Amino acid sequence: MVNQPAKTRRAEVGIDFIMAFLIGVLIAIEFGMYGAKHSGWTGAVAGGVIGFLGGFFFGYIAWMLFTSVLEILTDPIYRMMERRRFKKFFGTYGDSAHAEMWNALKEKILVGDDVTGKVIDQIYYGVFLDIGAGFPARLTRSDSNDSIRDNQPPIGETVSACIKDYDDRTRMIHLRQKQDRIDFSIELHRFSL
Repeated sequence: MVNQPAKTRRAEVGIDFIMAFLIGVLIAIEFGMYGAKHSGWTGAVAGGVIGFLGGFFFGYIAWMLFTSVLEILTDPIYRMMERRRFKKFFGTYGDSAHAEMWNALKEKILVGDDVTGKVIDQIYYGVFLDIGAGFPARLTRSDSNDSIRDNQPPIGETVSACIKDYDDRTRMIHLRQKQDRIDFSIELHRFSL
């Protein structure tokens, strides 16, 4: 869930609570039936309440564990698909033959340096750029200025940003855009009145 838009993160949290609620309801029904069988209506109510609270808690933990394991299992597949997508632009940038090139790039273009690149792909959480370094660069909506956040640039358009960090595992360059200093000072002036 790294660098996902807030809307996507909120949706995932909502699904987590819905799944925990459903598991809690199922366990509450089971505990309620057990309580009714052994203690009548009082046992049914007490069993239902205890079952729901415990079921919600353990259901949430079980759902989080399930989604984490699923993410771990599907991550290699996602990385493979991502590398296939960029093969026509960067070749086999993820193999061991490109390790020296990756390390040289990190020494040549430092974190914070300004870069310019062409948009080569659009995804729901941002765009991928070719900055001429031999590796894909990702600019997410959360690291973009308002114009990219609201309206993604079309494929082929030139975008300016700076290096945010390097992901050694995926050999992906992460970018961010600096806010315009003039707009920032106007915002500060407006709030200081």
